[in-house]
Amino acid sequence: MKTPIVNRILKDKGYDAYVVGGAVRDFYLKKSIHDIDITTNANLTEIMHVFKEYAIIETGLKHDTVTVVIDGVPYEITSFRNGAQSISEDVQLRDFTINGLAYDDGILDTVGGISDLDNGIIRCINDPVQRFKEDPLRILRAMRFASTYGFTVEPKTKQAMHNLKSLLDAVAKERIQSEFTQILCGEHVEAVLRTYRDIVAVIIPEIEPMFDFEQFNPHHMYDVYEHTLRVIAHTKPQPIQRLAAFFHDAGKPKAFTQDINGIGHFYKHELYSADIVDAVMRRLKYDHKTWSAVKELVLYHDNIIQPQKKSVRKVLNKIGVERFDELIDLKRADNLGQSPQYRNNETVYQTYREIAATILSDNDALHIKDLKIGGRDLIRLGIEPGPRHGEILKVLLDATINEDVKNTKEDLEAYVTRHFLTISQRVGREVNA
Repeated sequence: MKTPIVNRILKDKGYDAYVVGGAVRDFYLKKSIHDIDITTNANLTEIMHVFKEYAIIETGLKHDTVTVVIDGVPYEITSFRNGAQSISEDVQLRDFTINGLAYDDGILDTVGGISDLDNGIIRCINDPVQRFKEDPLRILRAMRFASTYGFTVEPKTKQAMHNLKSLLDAVAKERIQSEFTQILCGEHVEAVLRTYRDIVAVIIPEIEPMFDFEQFNPHHMYDVYEHTLRVIAHTKPQPIQRLAAFFHDAGKPKAFTQDINGIGHFYKHELYSADIVDAVMRRLKYDHKTWSAVKELVLYHDNIIQPQKKSVRKVLNKIGVERFDELIDLKRADNLGQSPQYRNNETVYQTYREIAATILSDNDALHIKDLKIGGRDLIRLGIEPGPRHGEILKVLLDATINEDVKNTKEDLEAYVTRHFLTISQRVGREVNA
Protein backbone atom coordinates (compact mmCIF):
# COMPACT_ATOMS: atom_id res chain seq x y z
CA MET A 1 0.00 0.00 0.00
CA LYS A 2 1.30 3.41 -0.92
CA THR A 3 1.21 5.87 1.96
CA PRO A 4 -1.55 8.43 1.16
CA ILE A 5 -0.58 12.02 0.51
CA VAL A 6 -2.69 13.21 3.46
CA ASN A 7 -0.53 11.15 5.81
CA ARG A 8 2.62 12.75 4.47
CA ILE A 9 1.11 16.22 4.82
CA LEU A 10 0.10 15.58 8.43
CA LYS A 11 3.48 14.08 9.30
CA ASP A 12 5.29 17.01 7.69
CA LYS A 13 3.36 19.20 10.15
CA GLY A 14 4.55 17.10 13.08
CA TYR A 15 1.48 14.91 13.60
CA ASP A 16 1.05 11.14 13.61
CA ALA A 17 -1.11 9.72 10.84
CA TYR A 18 -2.21 6.16 10.03
CA VAL A 19 -4.45 4.42 7.55
CA VAL A 20 -6.93 2.36 9.58
CA GLY A 21 -9.96 0.09 9.26
CA GLY A 22 -11.21 -1.62 6.16
CA ALA A 23 -8.50 -0.30 3.83
CA VAL A 24 -5.75 -2.04 5.82
CA ARG A 25 -7.84 -5.19 6.22
CA ASP A 26 -8.54 -5.42 2.49
CA PHE A 27 -4.92 -4.57 1.64
CA TYR A 28 -3.76 -7.53 3.72
CA LEU A 29 -6.40 -9.77 2.12
CA LYS A 30 -5.30 -8.54 -1.32
CA LYS A 31 -8.78 -7.24 -2.09
CA SER A 32 -9.80 -3.98 -3.75
CA ILE A 33 -9.61 -0.94 -1.52
CA HIS A 34 -12.56 1.43 -1.78
CA ASP A 35 -12.50 3.96 1.07
CA ILE A 36 -9.37 5.25 2.79
CA ASP A 37 -9.80 6.25 6.44
CA ILE A 38 -7.06 8.11 8.29
CA THR A 39 -6.65 8.61 12.02
CA THR A 40 -4.34 11.19 13.58
CA ASN A 41 -3.38 12.73 16.92
CA ALA A 42 -4.26 16.14 15.45
CA ASN A 43 -7.52 17.52 16.78
CA LEU A 44 -10.33 18.75 14.53
CA THR A 45 -9.17 22.37 14.55
CA GLU A 46 -5.63 21.33 13.69
CA ILE A 47 -6.82 19.06 10.87
CA MET A 48 -8.88 21.89 9.38
CA HIS A 49 -5.88 24.21 9.58
CA VAL A 50 -3.45 21.73 7.99
CA PHE A 51 -5.75 21.19 5.00
CA LYS A 52 -7.11 24.74 4.68
CA GLU A 53 -5.76 24.89 1.08
CA TYR A 54 -7.80 21.85 0.04
CA ALA A 55 -11.48 21.03 -0.33
CA ILE A 56 -12.89 19.95 3.03
CA ILE A 57 -16.24 18.24 3.54
CA GLU A 58 -17.61 18.36 7.08
CA THR A 59 -18.77 14.75 7.17
CA GLY A 60 -18.90 14.18 10.93
CA LEU A 61 -17.78 17.10 13.02
CA LYS A 62 -19.32 15.70 16.22
CA HIS A 63 -17.01 12.71 15.78
CA ASP A 64 -14.02 14.92 14.89
CA THR A 65 -14.20 13.71 11.29
CA VAL A 66 -13.78 15.55 8.01
CA THR A 67 -13.22 14.42 4.44
CA VAL A 68 -10.35 16.04 2.57
CA VAL A 69 -10.38 15.84 -1.22
CA ILE A 70 -6.99 15.89 -2.96
CA ASP A 71 -6.70 15.34 -6.71
CA GLY A 72 -10.27 14.09 -6.75
CA VAL A 73 -9.65 11.40 -4.11
CA PRO A 74 -11.58 11.68 -0.81
CA TYR A 75 -9.79 10.87 2.44
CA GLU A 76 -11.78 10.62 5.67
CA ILE A 77 -9.67 11.93 8.53
CA THR A 78 -10.60 11.44 12.20
CA SER A 79 -8.84 12.37 15.42
CA PHE A 80 -7.80 9.53 17.73
CA ARG A 81 -10.89 8.10 19.45
CA ASN A 82 -12.10 9.27 22.85
CA GLY A 83 -8.93 11.11 23.79
CA ALA A 84 -6.53 8.28 22.92
CA GLN A 85 -2.93 9.49 22.95
CA SER A 86 -1.46 6.93 20.58
CA ILE A 87 -2.46 4.59 17.77
CA SER A 88 -2.21 1.59 20.10
CA GLU A 89 -4.74 3.25 22.46
CA ASP A 90 -6.97 4.22 19.53
CA VAL A 91 -7.30 0.73 18.07
CA GLN A 92 -8.28 -0.67 21.48
CA LEU A 93 -11.52 1.30 21.06
CA ARG A 94 -12.39 -0.10 17.61
CA ASP A 95 -14.89 -2.86 16.91
CA PHE A 96 -13.14 -6.01 15.65
CA THR A 97 -9.55 -7.18 15.58
CA ILE A 98 -9.65 -7.46 11.78
CA ASN A 99 -10.49 -3.74 11.70
CA GLY A 100 -7.91 -2.87 14.36
CA LEU A 101 -4.95 -2.82 12.01
CA ALA A 102 -3.13 0.41 11.17
CA TYR A 103 -0.70 1.27 8.38
CA ASP A 104 2.29 3.59 8.35
CA ASP A 105 4.91 2.35 5.89
CA GLY A 106 3.87 -1.11 7.06
CA ILE A 107 1.04 -2.81 8.97
CA LEU A 108 0.87 -2.23 12.72
CA ASP A 109 -1.02 -4.90 14.67
CA THR A 110 -1.46 -4.63 18.42
CA VAL A 111 -4.77 -6.54 18.68
CA GLY A 112 -4.11 -9.82 16.88
CA GLY A 113 -5.90 -8.77 13.74
CA ILE A 114 -3.50 -10.45 11.32
CA SER A 115 -3.83 -13.78 13.10
CA ASP A 116 -7.63 -13.52 12.96
CA LEU A 117 -7.52 -12.62 9.26
CA ASP A 118 -5.28 -15.63 8.61
CA ASN A 119 -7.65 -17.91 10.49
CA GLY A 120 -10.91 -16.35 9.27
CA ILE A 121 -12.13 -15.20 12.69
CA ILE A 122 -14.31 -12.25 13.65
CA ARG A 123 -13.52 -11.20 17.20
CA CYS A 124 -14.38 -8.08 19.16
CA ILE A 125 -11.49 -6.08 20.55
CA ASN A 126 -11.55 -6.54 24.35
CA ASP A 127 -15.05 -7.04 25.86
CA PRO A 128 -17.67 -7.81 23.17
CA VAL A 129 -20.53 -6.74 25.44
CA GLN A 130 -18.97 -3.30 25.82
CA ARG A 131 -18.26 -3.05 22.08
CA PHE A 132 -21.87 -3.88 21.14
CA LYS A 133 -23.35 -1.59 23.77
CA GLU A 134 -21.26 1.28 22.37
CA ASP A 135 -22.83 0.71 18.97
CA PRO A 136 -25.34 -2.14 18.53
CA LEU A 137 -25.01 -1.87 14.75
CA ARG A 138 -21.74 -3.74 15.21
CA ILE A 139 -23.85 -6.87 15.65
CA LEU A 140 -24.96 -6.57 12.03
CA ARG A 141 -21.47 -5.57 10.95
CA ALA A 142 -20.13 -8.86 12.32
CA MET A 143 -22.78 -10.66 10.29
CA ARG A 144 -21.78 -8.65 7.22
CA PHE A 145 -18.14 -9.62 7.53
CA ALA A 146 -19.14 -13.25 8.02
CA SER A 147 -21.34 -13.07 4.92
CA THR A 148 -18.74 -11.26 2.82
CA TYR A 149 -15.60 -13.17 3.80
CA GLY A 150 -16.98 -16.47 5.08
CA PHE A 151 -15.31 -15.87 8.46
CA THR A 152 -16.44 -17.49 11.71
CA VAL A 153 -17.47 -15.39 14.69
CA GLU A 154 -15.55 -16.48 17.79
CA PRO A 155 -17.73 -17.86 20.65
CA LYS A 156 -17.70 -14.91 23.09
CA THR A 157 -18.45 -12.40 20.35
CA LYS A 158 -21.14 -14.67 18.92
CA GLN A 159 -22.84 -15.15 22.29
CA ALA A 160 -22.84 -11.40 22.93
CA MET A 161 -24.46 -10.85 19.52
CA HIS A 162 -27.33 -13.17 20.39
CA ASN A 163 -27.69 -11.83 23.95
CA LEU A 164 -27.72 -8.16 22.96
CA LYS A 165 -29.73 -8.38 19.73
CA SER A 166 -32.62 -6.37 21.22
CA LEU A 167 -30.35 -3.31 21.28
CA LEU A 168 -30.81 -3.11 17.52
CA ASP A 169 -34.29 -1.68 18.14
CA ALA A 170 -32.67 1.65 19.01
CA VAL A 171 -30.46 1.86 15.90
CA ALA A 172 -31.41 4.24 13.07
CA LYS A 173 -33.35 2.36 10.40
CA GLU A 174 -31.22 3.70 7.57
CA ARG A 175 -28.10 2.19 9.15
CA ILE A 176 -29.84 -1.15 9.58
CA GLN A 177 -30.99 -1.07 5.98
CA SER A 178 -27.46 -0.54 4.69
CA GLU A 179 -25.95 -3.37 6.73
CA PHE A 180 -28.78 -5.81 6.02
CA THR A 181 -28.54 -5.24 2.26
CA GLN A 182 -24.79 -5.85 2.36
CA ILE A 183 -25.34 -9.01 4.40
CA LEU A 184 -27.74 -10.29 1.74
CA CYS A 185 -25.22 -9.64 -1.03
CA GLY A 186 -22.42 -11.59 0.61
CA GLU A 187 -21.15 -14.83 -0.87
CA HIS A 188 -21.78 -16.69 2.39
CA VAL A 189 -25.19 -15.21 3.19
CA GLU A 190 -26.98 -18.56 3.43
CA ALA A 191 -25.00 -19.73 6.47
CA VAL A 192 -25.18 -16.32 8.15
CA LEU A 193 -28.96 -16.01 7.87
CA ARG A 194 -29.32 -19.54 9.17
CA THR A 195 -26.99 -19.06 12.16
CA TYR A 196 -28.29 -15.63 13.14
CA ARG A 197 -31.95 -15.89 12.22
CA ASP A 198 -32.98 -14.71 15.70
CA ILE A 199 -31.07 -11.48 15.08
CA VAL A 200 -32.64 -11.04 11.64
CA ALA A 201 -36.06 -11.44 13.29
CA VAL A 202 -35.31 -8.45 15.53
CA ILE A 203 -34.91 -6.10 12.58
CA ILE A 204 -37.53 -7.87 10.41
CA PRO A 205 -40.00 -9.59 12.77
CA GLU A 206 -42.33 -10.33 9.85
CA ILE A 207 -40.14 -13.29 8.86
CA GLU A 208 -40.34 -15.16 12.17
CA PRO A 209 -43.44 -17.19 11.14
CA MET A 210 -41.29 -18.66 8.35
CA PHE A 211 -38.96 -20.37 10.81
CA ASP A 212 -39.52 -24.16 10.84
CA PHE A 213 -42.81 -23.77 8.94
CA GLU A 214 -43.29 -27.11 7.23
CA GLN A 215 -44.89 -26.90 3.78
CA PHE A 216 -46.50 -30.38 3.59
CA ASN A 217 -46.05 -30.37 -0.15
CA PRO A 218 -44.05 -32.84 -2.29
CA HIS A 219 -42.50 -29.92 -4.17
CA HIS A 220 -40.87 -28.70 -0.97
CA MET A 221 -38.48 -30.78 1.11
CA TYR A 222 -37.51 -27.72 3.17
CA ASP A 223 -39.47 -25.51 5.54
CA VAL A 224 -40.29 -22.00 4.32
CA TYR A 225 -37.27 -20.28 5.84
CA GLU A 226 -34.78 -22.94 4.78
CA HIS A 227 -36.21 -22.88 1.26
CA THR A 228 -35.79 -19.10 1.27
CA LEU A 229 -32.12 -19.35 2.26
CA ARG A 230 -31.42 -21.73 -0.60
CA VAL A 231 -33.23 -19.47 -3.06
CA ILE A 232 -31.15 -16.48 -1.90
CA ALA A 233 -27.95 -18.47 -2.38
CA HIS A 234 -28.89 -19.21 -6.00
CA THR A 235 -29.66 -15.61 -7.00
CA LYS A 236 -27.17 -13.05 -8.25
CA PRO A 237 -25.52 -11.06 -5.43
CA GLN A 238 -27.32 -7.84 -6.28
CA PRO A 239 -29.59 -5.96 -3.83
CA ILE A 240 -32.85 -6.20 -5.79
CA GLN A 241 -32.49 -9.91 -6.59
CA ARG A 242 -31.43 -10.86 -3.08
CA LEU A 243 -34.14 -8.78 -1.42
CA ALA A 244 -36.79 -10.29 -3.70
CA ALA A 245 -35.53 -13.78 -2.88
CA PHE A 246 -35.60 -12.99 0.84
CA PHE A 247 -39.23 -11.85 0.75
CA HIS A 248 -40.70 -13.95 -2.06
CA ASP A 249 -42.33 -16.53 0.23
CA ALA A 250 -42.63 -14.46 3.40
CA GLY A 251 -46.43 -14.54 3.06
CA LYS A 252 -46.67 -18.33 2.88
CA PRO A 253 -47.47 -18.98 6.57
CA LYS A 254 -50.44 -16.63 6.36
CA ALA A 255 -51.69 -18.16 3.09
CA PHE A 256 -51.29 -21.79 4.20
CA THR A 257 -54.14 -24.27 3.78
CA GLN A 258 -54.28 -28.06 3.56
CA ASP A 259 -56.55 -30.14 1.36
CA ILE A 260 -58.31 -33.34 2.40
CA ASN A 261 -55.16 -35.31 1.58
CA GLY A 262 -53.04 -33.17 3.88
CA ILE A 263 -51.19 -31.48 1.01
CA GLY A 264 -50.21 -27.91 1.79
CA HIS A 265 -51.20 -25.06 -0.52
CA PHE A 266 -50.30 -21.36 -0.50
CA TYR A 267 -52.79 -19.75 -2.84
CA LYS A 268 -52.08 -16.07 -3.51
CA HIS A 269 -49.20 -16.09 -1.03
CA GLU A 270 -47.40 -13.56 -3.23
CA LEU A 271 -49.98 -10.95 -2.21
CA TYR A 272 -49.21 -11.45 1.46
CA SER A 273 -45.50 -11.41 0.66
CA ALA A 274 -45.92 -8.10 -1.18
CA ASP A 275 -47.65 -6.63 1.88
CA ILE A 276 -44.63 -7.63 3.96
CA VAL A 277 -42.34 -6.00 1.41
CA ASP A 278 -44.32 -2.79 1.78
CA ALA A 279 -44.13 -2.87 5.58
CA VAL A 280 -40.41 -3.63 5.77
CA MET A 281 -39.29 -1.35 2.94
CA ARG A 282 -41.23 1.52 4.46
CA ARG A 283 -39.86 0.92 7.95
CA LEU A 284 -36.25 0.50 6.85
CA LYS A 285 -36.52 3.50 4.52
CA TYR A 286 -35.53 1.84 1.26
CA ASP A 287 -35.55 4.06 -1.80
CA HIS A 288 -38.66 3.93 -3.98
CA LYS A 289 -36.90 2.33 -6.96
CA THR A 290 -35.65 -0.63 -4.93
CA TRP A 291 -38.94 -0.98 -3.09
CA SER A 292 -40.97 -0.99 -6.32
CA ALA A 293 -38.66 -3.45 -8.09
CA VAL A 294 -38.58 -5.92 -5.20
CA LYS A 295 -42.34 -5.81 -4.79
CA GLU A 296 -42.90 -6.38 -8.50
CA LEU A 297 -40.62 -9.42 -8.55
CA VAL A 298 -42.34 -10.85 -5.48
CA LEU A 299 -45.77 -10.37 -7.03
CA TYR A 300 -44.85 -12.12 -10.27
CA HIS A 301 -42.39 -14.76 -9.04
CA ASP A 302 -44.99 -17.54 -9.02
CA ASN A 303 -46.61 -16.69 -12.36
CA ILE A 304 -46.41 -19.49 -14.89
CA ILE A 305 -44.49 -18.61 -18.06
CA GLN A 306 -44.80 -20.82 -21.10
CA PRO A 307 -41.75 -21.09 -23.41
CA GLN A 308 -43.70 -19.34 -26.16
CA LYS A 309 -43.51 -15.84 -27.60
CA LYS A 310 -47.07 -14.98 -26.58
CA SER A 311 -46.47 -15.89 -22.94
CA VAL A 312 -43.07 -14.18 -22.71
CA ARG A 313 -44.46 -11.11 -24.50
CA LYS A 314 -47.17 -10.79 -21.83
CA VAL A 315 -44.57 -10.86 -19.05
CA LEU A 316 -42.39 -8.27 -20.79
CA ASN A 317 -45.45 -6.06 -21.13
CA LYS A 318 -46.23 -6.35 -17.42
CA ILE A 319 -42.82 -5.91 -15.84
CA GLY A 320 -40.53 -4.49 -18.51
CA VAL A 321 -37.27 -5.65 -20.02
CA GLU A 322 -35.02 -4.84 -17.03
CA ARG A 323 -37.18 -6.74 -14.53
CA PHE A 324 -37.64 -9.71 -16.88
CA ASP A 325 -34.09 -11.00 -16.48
CA GLU A 326 -34.30 -10.55 -12.71
CA LEU A 327 -37.61 -12.42 -12.66
CA ILE A 328 -36.14 -15.36 -14.59
CA ASP A 329 -33.19 -15.36 -12.20
CA LEU A 330 -35.60 -15.50 -9.24
CA LYS A 331 -37.76 -18.21 -10.79
CA ARG A 332 -34.68 -20.32 -11.48
CA ALA A 333 -33.44 -19.89 -7.91
CA ASP A 334 -36.92 -20.63 -6.54
CA ASN A 335 -36.99 -23.87 -8.49
CA LEU A 336 -33.51 -24.88 -7.31
CA GLY A 337 -34.76 -24.52 -3.74
CA GLN A 338 -37.43 -27.19 -4.28
CA SER A 339 -37.28 -30.97 -3.99
CA PRO A 340 -34.80 -32.43 -6.54
CA GLN A 341 -37.44 -34.32 -8.53
CA TYR A 342 -39.26 -31.05 -9.31
CA ARG A 343 -36.25 -29.05 -10.47
CA ASN A 344 -36.31 -27.92 -14.08
CA ASN A 345 -33.62 -28.36 -16.67
CA GLU A 346 -31.44 -25.24 -16.88
CA THR A 347 -32.29 -24.90 -20.57
CA VAL A 348 -35.83 -23.82 -19.64
CA TYR A 349 -34.58 -20.49 -18.28
CA GLN A 350 -32.20 -19.97 -21.18
CA THR A 351 -35.13 -20.54 -23.52
CA TYR A 352 -37.11 -17.77 -21.79
CA ARG A 353 -34.20 -15.38 -22.31
CA GLU A 354 -33.74 -16.37 -25.94
CA ILE A 355 -37.44 -15.85 -26.68
CA ALA A 356 -37.31 -12.44 -24.99
CA ALA A 357 -34.26 -11.50 -27.06
CA THR A 358 -36.11 -12.47 -30.25
CA ILE A 359 -39.15 -10.41 -29.26
CA LEU A 360 -36.97 -7.37 -28.66
CA SER A 361 -34.97 -7.79 -31.84
CA ASP A 362 -38.20 -8.13 -33.83
CA ASN A 363 -39.48 -4.89 -32.26
CA ASP A 364 -42.73 -6.53 -31.18
CA ALA A 365 -45.25 -4.15 -29.62
CA LEU A 366 -44.92 -4.27 -25.83
CA HIS A 367 -46.35 -0.84 -25.08
CA ILE A 368 -48.91 1.45 -26.72
CA LYS A 369 -46.13 3.64 -28.11
CA ASP A 370 -44.91 0.59 -30.07
CA LEU A 371 -48.16 0.28 -32.05
CA LYS A 372 -48.05 1.18 -35.74
CA ILE A 373 -51.12 3.40 -35.40
CA GLY A 374 -52.00 6.20 -33.02
CA GLY A 375 -54.57 8.83 -32.18
CA ARG A 376 -54.39 10.61 -35.55
CA ASP A 377 -55.11 7.35 -37.34
CA LEU A 378 -58.14 6.75 -35.14
CA ILE A 379 -59.45 10.23 -35.96
CA ARG A 380 -58.94 9.57 -39.65
CA LEU A 381 -60.94 6.36 -39.23
CA GLY A 382 -63.81 8.39 -37.82
CA ILE A 383 -63.35 8.00 -34.05
CA GLU A 384 -63.72 11.29 -32.20
CA PRO A 385 -60.82 12.35 -29.90
CA GLY A 386 -61.32 11.54 -26.23
CA PRO A 387 -60.79 8.88 -23.56
CA ARG A 388 -62.03 6.24 -26.00
CA HIS A 389 -58.78 6.58 -27.93
CA GLY A 390 -56.79 5.27 -25.00
CA GLU A 391 -59.23 2.42 -24.45
CA ILE A 392 -59.02 1.36 -28.11
CA LEU A 393 -55.22 1.53 -28.19
CA LYS A 394 -55.08 -0.62 -25.04
CA VAL A 395 -57.30 -3.22 -26.74
CA LEU A 396 -55.08 -3.12 -29.82
CA LEU A 397 -51.97 -3.65 -27.72
CA ASP A 398 -53.53 -6.64 -25.95
CA ALA A 399 -54.57 -8.03 -29.32
CA THR A 400 -51.04 -7.78 -30.73
CA ILE A 401 -49.53 -9.32 -27.61
CA ASN A 402 -52.01 -12.20 -27.86
CA GLU A 403 -51.24 -12.53 -31.57
CA ASP A 404 -54.86 -11.81 -32.55
CA VAL A 405 -53.66 -9.16 -34.96
CA LYS A 406 -50.32 -8.23 -36.55
CA ASN A 407 -48.71 -4.96 -35.60
CA THR A 408 -48.98 -3.39 -39.04
CA LYS A 409 -50.90 -0.24 -39.88
CA GLU A 410 -53.10 -2.07 -42.36
CA ASP A 411 -53.99 -4.91 -40.00
CA LEU A 412 -54.60 -2.65 -37.01
CA GLU A 413 -56.86 -0.31 -39.02
CA ALA A 414 -58.82 -3.32 -40.25
CA TYR A 415 -59.15 -4.52 -36.65
CA VAL A 416 -60.45 -1.11 -35.55
CA THR A 417 -62.89 -1.05 -38.43
CA ARG A 418 -64.31 -4.45 -37.53
CA HIS A 419 -64.54 -3.93 -33.78
CA PHE A 420 -64.99 -0.22 -33.11
CA LEU A 421 -66.76 1.46 -36.04
CA THR A 422 -70.52 1.55 -36.37
CA ILE A 423 -72.17 0.15 -39.50
CA SER A 424 -72.80 3.66 -40.79
CA GLN A 425 -69.13 4.58 -40.21
CA ARG A 426 -68.04 1.50 -42.10
CA VAL A 427 -70.36 2.30 -44.98
CA GLY A 428 -69.11 5.89 -45.02
CA ARG A 429 -65.50 4.69 -45.22
CA GLU A 430 -66.36 2.35 -48.07
CA VAL A 431 -68.12 5.15 -49.97
CA ASN A 432 -65.21 7.54 -49.43
CA ALA A 433 -62.80 4.84 -50.50
